Amino acid sequence: AVINGNIPPINPTDEERAWVYLYNKIFFSLTIDGRDNYKDIGGDRVSHCNASHDILGITEFERADIKELYTLATLSVDYRGHRVLAQSIIPGI
Repeated sequence: AVINGNIPPINPTDEERAWVYLYNKIFFSLTIDGRDNYKDIGGDRVSHCNASHDILGITEFERADIKELYTLATLSVDYRGHRVLAQSIIPGI
């Protein structure tokens, strides 16, 4: 639904490349350099890799099995040539 444009962004005044979405209490973002933070060092490719490293970091936290250490449910989905990062939201935020 995010890729097809069926969900409105929660930040519609930002540039379209920076849009993020909230649907069914899940936060969605595209793993692109939507704010040009990495434009001089690889742009979208760097953002794509950063998302993958985020997932690896969360996995390592989970493997550590530390009592009372909690992480957000997070996954990446490759769909129709796009990588979408989906995360649960923190209640109350």
